[in-house]
Amino acid sequence: MSKIFKKDENSDESQHLLLSGRSFFVGSSTSFTNDSERKLNTIAEGIVIVDKPALRWSDIIGLDAAKEDLKESLKLVTESPYILTDRVTPWNRILLFGPNGSGKTMLAKALATESEDTTYISVSSSEITTTYFKEPEKLVQNLFHLTRQHRPSILFLDEVDYLNQNDPNDQSGSTKRVRKEFMKQMLNFHSDSDGILLLATTNIPWTLDGNIINWFVKKLYIPLPGERARIDMFEFYLGDTSHSLTDDDLKRLGKEMTYVSGEDISSSVRDVLKKSAEVVHGATHFRRVVASPMTYPRHVVDDLWAPCPSNFPGAVESNWSDFPADKLYWPPISLSDLMHIL
Repeated sequence: MSKIFKKDENSDESQHLLLSGRSFFVGSSTSFTNDSERKLNTIAEGIVIVDKPALRWSDIIGLDAAKEDLKESLKLVTESPYILTDRVTPWNRILLFGPNGSGKTMLAKALATESEDTTYISVSSSEITTTYFKEPEKLVQNLFHLTRQHRPSILFLDEVDYLNQNDPNDQSGSTKRVRKEFMKQMLNFHSDSDGILLLATTNIPWTLDGNIINWFVKKLYIPLPGERARIDMFEFYLGDTSHSLTDDDLKRLGKEMTYVSGEDISSSVRDVLKKSAEVVHGATHFRRVVASPMTYPRHVVDDLWAPCPSNFPGAVESNWSDFPADKLYWPPISLSDLMHIL
């Protein structure tokens, strides 16, 4: 598996990297007091040190072309650098751009998970530019230093457009210094990038400076899912959840929901379930129903309890917590539920 710097990592190696001059967070020629070191460790947990991604290629529906491009790019950079020449530039600087929720970050995480013996370092550009630190440009210097030190490596810069934005509240000019240092490191990247794949994402590529865009040797557009992918996503996120959708309903969702992202589909199922839970948890009366329990969807039983109005025939005043979990009836998700949310 890829080597990951975790938030909860307490190993001697990770602590040394965080608090030494070779880490992302400390300038190589700067010494700090204990208070400064504690601040650095806090910033580390919030900006760069990431939990190990648990995402496989198979978890991402669609985007087959982008998956293959990323696989081949990493293989060329880490396994076959000898076939490259001065006239052939590897795809070691890739910009993923497209609508919000289309799967850009998921692709980066899956690449890290599937890459054997590769260090994965993830940083949000918005965190660097908005987090207070006395010398933010030192963070950028050591980020690239750490990436080189642990090659073969993948450096993932999320929301790279933040490096291009002016902050009216930045009286110290730290954002400008960060952006300037990034440009410097990007230029230096040409001369020392063996074994490194740099990925960046943005939802708004038109805001990027031309120099930043041209620096990336490959730009991959990550679109919203197509009709077939949308159907597959609805099926995937519904999973074993009780629902009344037919194949024709799923096809209708796939055909009509042309404007939704994979994140939208996932959220819609979650939101419907949340509303269903609110109905059950807020009910003051329940009635006995004949239906299939969530634990055994293919079986029909006659001892489930569903929320109902107080004047409904057979209503019993009670609270949801009075029933065993497997005896509560959760209304199945319907086509109209999803259409209403989306």
